[in-house]
Parts: sequence; structure tokens; C-alpha cells
Amino acid sequence: MLEHVYGYKVGSSSMNCYYTSEGKAVYHCAAVGIVLDTKKNTQVFFGGVGLSQNSGRLVTQHNSKITCLAISSDRRLVATGQTGRYPSVFIWDPSTCLLKKATSVIRLGEKNYFPGEIAAISFSHDLMHVAIADNSEEHKVYVFTVDDHRELFSSPSKTGSIKGIAWVASKQTLCTVGKKAVKLWYPFDKHKSPLICTIPSLSMTTDFLCVTFDNAEKCYTGGANGYIYVWDSEGNAKEQIQAQQGAIYALRHVDDKSWLIVGGAGGKVAVYRVPEFKVESEYKFGGVVVAVDYLEKPERLLVGLLNGKIIEVQIDQDNYYNILMESHGDGHVTALDVIEDNVVTAGEDNKVIVWNTIDRRCFVTSTINENGEKKRVTGNQSRFPDNQRCRLLAINKVTGHVALAINNGTLQIRQSCYMIDTKIHSINVLTHGLITALKYTTAGDKLAAAANDMHIRLYDCTDNYKNVSTITVPESYLIELDWSVDGGCIRGMCTNSLVHFFDPIEGRVVRGDIDWTRKLEWATSNVKLTWETVGVFPKGCDGEHIKAVNVSAKKGLVAAGDVRNMVNLYRNPCRPGGKCKSLRAHAATIERIVFSSNDERIFTVAGSDRCLMQWKLNCAHI
Repeated sequence: MLEHVYGYKVGSSSMNCYYTSEGKAVYHCAAVGIVLDTKKNTQVFFGGVGLSQNSGRLVTQHNSKITCLAISSDRRLVATGQTGRYPSVFIWDPSTCLLKKATSVIRLGEKNYFPGEIAAISFSHDLMHVAIADNSEEHKVYVFTVDDHRELFSSPSKTGSIKGIAWVASKQTLCTVGKKAVKLWYPFDKHKSPLICTIPSLSMTTDFLCVTFDNAEKCYTGGANGYIYVWDSEGNAKEQIQAQQGAIYALRHVDDKSWLIVGGAGGKVAVYRVPEFKVESEYKFGGVVVAVDYLEKPERLLVGLLNGKIIEVQIDQDNYYNILMESHGDGHVTALDVIEDNVVTAGEDNKVIVWNTIDRRCFVTSTINENGEKKRVTGNQSRFPDNQRCRLLAINKVTGHVALAINNGTLQIRQSCYMIDTKIHSINVLTHGLITALKYTTAGDKLAAAANDMHIRLYDCTDNYKNVSTITVPESYLIELDWSVDGGCIRGMCTNSLVHFFDPIEGRVVRGDIDWTRKLEWATSNVKLTWETVGVFPKGCDGEHIKAVNVSAKKGLVAAGDVRNMVNLYRNPCRPGGKCKSLRAHAATIERIVFSSNDERIFTVAGSDRCLMQWKLNCAHI
């Protein structure tokens, strides 16, 4: 079962992190809704379960990336929307993480109309209706009943993409904001057409990113130009106040205090008293603010940042900043390894993070490189250059060294998880190309690094990581490798799905009879096509269907991640036709799977999800 998710990722819309009626934090990451107990640092999930092939029953949950989240005015209901050809909205209870009803799922789309994803959601104040905006070419707006999910209204916006949606408190009126447009909707008045609000001047035209109303039915919108726009019920702009330098992504009105809480690209949250727009207080965070919420008792601010942090400001405790969550904030996360109670991840955001799985917190964060190079050749998933991106890492279980494979073809060796900032070696493996597989021996004396120049380079860890041998790989380059326990053999899988064996002592490919390799005990089992793991590939699927494989330390279980974003658990050996327990929580292809040293947990990362997931194993159910 899913035990903990280390991560928070902003979807298509901002304002996706709130307090529940129990004072817990609710937000989303990948394909799960998360409810975090801020005092105990424990989580429960809407999702994180899946399909058992033995029972044939699929639990209703998200099956792709969650893009937006809304909470009801009483904080007892949550709605989450996702991507997909026919995307769904789920309405669920954050106290139980169960659907409000067994059928509390709204599915958009019809023949020849594919919404693509849910862009924004909002509950009406009386909890009777939910408004939804999709991200299709028509950018439709819908209104459904909460109880029986009847569609009462739908209409294309004709104003471009929608970033936010909100209800007026007393009247049945909606407001949507998006690309250079603020629009009022009257879904229950057939005689009243939607009204596009009048922007006061051409110079004040901007994209609008968030919207909220006060109890006097005044509408506040946040612009990409850093201004707050105040609108009346007739769609006229009454005021424009420059609140920050940079876009405003988050607005929250607190009726009881007449506060408007504002956050954005300026890296701060400002609390204004309205209508005077007098600044009551300011809080600085050093990152782009994308979500804000306020809890009166005890007095708290909940702040979500674009870099993956969630911070609680304990106002009643002298404004103490409590970091509830940290995560990777850009690009993909593909590097993962574990040692004792610590897990290390790295990605394309210039960060290496050490997680303590006992405390379930970030232990320390380190920078890959302080200064970025100008050249960038490995894709555009991240704004960082190659020398600030890491695609693989390996931990020496004997010395504690952490090897990082940087996208510019270099290896960095860090001292240990506890001294992750200390770089003890930097090795230029290749000038043009990528390191594609990386692994230490069980004894910790050798490090093998395979690259896409069709070579495996062996380094002596006892002699300052001296390059002692280079082996040429036939036909194609390796994408994964394993050492034998005695360090006398390497097996590797190429891009063409062929498995080769190598003699690291003589520095050559082993050709001819390889029956002797069957008697070897392998330290790891990351090569996908082996006798014990070949059954993870469904019938008729090629080698690309499975991206990550591992075998538990005690050799009892096989774990595999597939292109459907599922974690699949098998009994070992997994031969063709083997049954599995499949779990869904990720929203991207799983890149790495590792078991804890005691086999009680597995850890997974999945590229664009930018999070680490921790799963607790119950072998009796597999």
C-alpha cells in the first residue's frame, strides 16, 4: 500500500492546496489526492490502490495526472480533475479519502469531443453545484449537481484557456479567468448571456491567473502583470492595485477579517485589508507562490510554492515557518537509490535530495552544480543546462559514496548521504554523450559506468576512482547493468533488448557458452530480461513496455514499473503468465524501483511526477 508521497506538483491551475475541516492539508501530486496530518506528518490518500489480477476488481480512482483541486466552503468535500481523452472529476471526502458516493465521478467528453484535461473546478457556496472548465480547443464551462452529477449547463468560453473559476457567494453567478479575459457566467438564467469584463485600457491588458469573491460579491482577479483587478457585478474594473513584481497566482479572501491574501512570482504572501488595500502583514518565501489558504483556529497560513515546497506559517507561534513538504521542482526525476533508512533522489532541477524514511522528511538538499553551462543538448524538459541535471545515481553500500551521473557526461562522487555537499571526485567520462547505466560492486571496490558511446568504463574506488578498464559493448549501448555478488561478472541489457555478459577482470565480452552464468548470484536485478523476471512482460509487448525492474534483497519478490504508470508486484521467479498485484499512484512512466534493505518497502520515481513514492509491502496479499 502507498505509505508516503514526497512531493507536491502544481497542475494546470494554481490554488490547489487547502486546509480541511480537521485542520489537515489537502493537495495533489501525480495521480493521488493527499491529506497530510501536519502534526504527525502522516498521509492518507485518495488513490494509491489498483487492480489485482486475482480479484479482477478496479478501485475507482484517478488513472492519470491530476491537474486541479477545489475544496467546498465547509471544507468537507474535495474535487479533483485529471487529464485524459475523456477526463474525469472525482468528488471525495478528505476525512475518509473515499468518494462522496460510489458514483461521485463526473466524466466529460462525448463522441467527436475530447476535453483533454480539467483546467479548473469550483464548488458553489451552498454545496449544491460544481463548476468545471476543460482545456479543449473550445474551453468549455460546465455546471453539474454535486449529489447526482446531472449536467445543468455547458458552453464554450470563446476566450482562450481558463486558469481559474469561482462562484459568487449569494447569486448563482460564475467568474472564469484566463488568457486576457475575465468572464461572468449566468448558468441558471437562460435569458442572460455571459459577460466579458471590460479591461480599463490596452496597457492594462494581461493574462489572468486566479479569481476569488468576497461576501459583498466583489470580484478580485490576479494578473500576470502583478496587478489585482477589482470588478463589480456589471463587469466593470473598479480598481487596479499593483500588489507584486511578477504574476499573481494565488488569491484567498477571508470574509470574517476582510482580508485578501495574495501570493505570486514575487516570492511573498501579502495580507491586505480590503477595501482599503492596506498591507497588514507580509511573509517571504524565496520561491513562486502558487497557493494560499488561511485557518483561523489555530491561526495558520498554508502556502504552496512552484518549487515543490508546502510551508505552514504558524502565526500564533511568532510566525514560525514549518516546512511540511519538499520536492523536486523542474524537469524529470529519474535517479534513485537507497542505503539503510535514507533514500537519495536527483533530477533535472539541479538538486540532490536525501530523504529520511523513518521521519518521512527531507533530510538535506544539495546542489548539483552552482554554475550552469550555456550548452544544453538532452531535451527541454527543464530550464537547467546539462551540467545541472542528473539522470542516474548509485550508492556504495560499503563506503557510503554517492555517484551522480550528470547529463554532460561527468561523474560526481559525493562523500555520503550525511555529507552530500562534499564532492570528493569529478570524472569526465565522455565529452559528447550520456551515462546510461551506473552500478557499484557489492564489495564497493569497483564502479561500472556504461555510456551511449557503446562502452563500459570501470573505476577503482580504492584508488581515487582510477579508470582501470574499458569494455566495448557489441551492437548497441547498455541501458541497465548488474554486477554478480563476487564482482566477477557484469550483465547488461542494450537498447535492442539483447542481454550481454562481460568479464570485468579481462575487460571483454563473454561469447559462446554462457551456461555458467546461471549459477551466479547477482547483487542486483535491474536488467529486465532475465530468467527470473521475464514474466513481467505481458504477452505481445516489447521491451519498452517495462521501464524498471528490481528483485528484493531476500529474492522473494519482483517489482516492475510499466508504461501504464503501474507498480506491479510478483512472486519470484516471475515466469511468463505470472500473476501480479498492480498499484496505481504515479501519473508518468516509472523510471526506477528499489527495495529497502529489509524488503519491507519499495521506493519509486516516475519522471515528470517529480516525486518519490514510498510503498509498504504486505507479502500475504501478493
